[in-house]
Amino acid sequence: MKFERAARVIFIAACVIALPAIALLVTGDTILRYFFAWPLAWSQDAVGVALFLLFCAGLPYSWYGDFHVRMDMIYLRLPSVVRMAVDIIGIVAALAFGILLAYRSIISVADAYRHNSWLPSGVIPIWPVQAIGAIFLILFCFAMLDSLRIRWQRRGASAK
Repeated sequence: MKFERAARVIFIAACVIALPAIALLVTGDTILRYFFAWPLAWSQDAVGVALFLLFCAGLPYSWYGDFHVRMDMIYLRLPSVVRMAVDIIGIVAALAFGILLAYRSIISVADAYRHNSWLPSGVIPIWPVQAIGAIFLILFCFAMLDSLRIRWQRRGASAK
């Protein structure tokens, strides 16, 4: 439960920081662009980065909240044993996908750092953004492992 609370705090913090920042940046850029013909060259890059980080920060908590997509019309009609099998298959598949994303993110961080890559505006370096995203993706994998542990403990407690 501690990890779930930490994931929720990360999600809320990301929403409180990123969403208003995105709204202010888009609004400010729009006003500057259309009323003063002075657009912010880096604003689209910054908004893209903020949306990427918001998405990645939401992944760990979304797993605990069951916010992922599932066909509830069918799932809820399945017997409990089949639902548990579907849940385990879903967790294993999501974990494999999460591990692949985290692994590729780590490689991308190293490549971007080594090549000194920047976003198209030339204002934001890529590797710190990718590193933060990789951390959130690793936390997503930990969330899935933690949910497997919780399910296993519940299974053991209900068998007693």
